[in-house]
Parts: sequence; structure tokens; C-alpha cells
Amino acid sequence: MTGHPAATLTLAAEILGVTRDEFITEYVTPGKVLVREIGGARLVRLADLAEVNPGAYKKWAKE
Repeated sequence: MTGHPAATLTLAAEILGVTRDEFITEYVTPGKVLVREIGGARLVRLADLAEVNPGAYKKWAKE
């Protein structure tokens, strides 16, 4: 999620039900988002933010 505006980070945090700071601390690593067990509509919405399909997003985020 490198290069995404602050509003995108905030939206991603809202999708996951955490604060922006929690999202950054728990999900963001240098340039990538760690995928825990994110499923269903949340994964689809995060994939939309990253502009990829959900399967590609999950694969990208785990690399």
C-alpha cells in the first residue's frame, strides 16, 4: 500500500474494524499488507483499494 494517500489507509482500517494506527502497526510492513484471515466482503473491498481481484490481492499481500 505504499504511495496510497492517508484516506486510503483510514478506509482500509475501517474495513477491517481497527483504527488507522492499529492497521499500520498490525497489517502494514514496508510496502505490503499482511493478510491474516481476512475474508469475505472485507477482502473484496481491500482488493478494490489495491485495484486487483481478491485472489491476486491475497497472493500479493502474502509475498
